Amino acid sequence: MKKTAGALVGLAASGALAVALPILAVTAADADSSTCSAGGAQAVDTAAVAAQVRKVLDGADGKPVSVPGLDDPAGQVPYARTIQATGVAMNIPARGQVVALATALQESGLRNLPYGDRDSLGLFQQRPSQGWGATS
Repeated sequence: MKKTAGALVGLAASGALAVALPILAVTAADADSSTCSAGGAQAVDTAAVAAQVRKVLDGADGKPVSVPGLDDPAGQVPYARTIQATGVAMNIPARGQVVALATALQESGLRNLPYGDRDSLGLFQQRPSQGWGATS
């Protein structure tokens, strides 16, 4: 009985490997042909990007701007600015600032919520009871 069970477990594991190995091989092949540089992030003309964003937000193209998740810009944008300014003040790279903004957008919709799952609070929905800050 134990030998039969062991054989079944072995077959199941080898079946999973048979499925996983081709996927890993394809993924590895795709990684070799990627266009990302090995040295990290590529240079971006942030001034040009900022100018393009400003042009769109100012309505220069005549189209209304709608950003999913940003349904109260007057209330949400100040929080985004605070997150970004804090990142700059702490010398956090731009990627880290984007991660912080994305996290706050996902966790609270860029709203300073006084409620949440269990005792989660704020933009990042952190839990004071678990040592993540205070409620003040």
